[in-house]
Amino acid sequence: MARGDGELPRVGVVVASLGRAEILGALLCDLARQTLIPKRIVLSVTTEADLPMDWNQYPNVDAIVVPKGSCVQRNRGIDHIGRTCDVIFFCDDDYVPSQFTIERLAALFAANPNVAGATGHLLADGVNSAGISTTAARAMLAAAPRTMP
Repeated sequence: MARGDGELPRVGVVVASLGRAEILGALLCDLARQTLIPKRIVLSVTTEADLPMDWNQYPNVDAIVVPKGSCVQRNRGIDHIGRTCDVIFFCDDDYVPSQFTIERLAALFAANPNVAGATGHLLADGVNSAGISTTAARAMLAAAPRTMP
């Protein structure tokens, strides 16, 4: 999905979150360190208490308060982004992205205009355990080869 002007597609990020302000703050920190900064980030939450205290200090971040439910929260995020982005990336609030995630996502869609959706290479998933700390996840990313699929 190239924009026609030779530029990479504009990537927007939508995060549906509920009651995890601290972990959402860690995700914002990781998104701010991307090699390609997202054009927009929408935090779709159910109350302002779901937001990290410093959320509005990050570039290109909007917060919207919507009814509870991941589908509703994501759909309202899409509505909020509107046509300002070419690609929308959904991630969970506890996702820890590689610093290259947004850049590689944009490159994938630029090189493959017929692609409508994609998923990444997951290094680890803490869903069936006590979870993976942000520190441990960042260490795994640092140790991963730079040429991940």
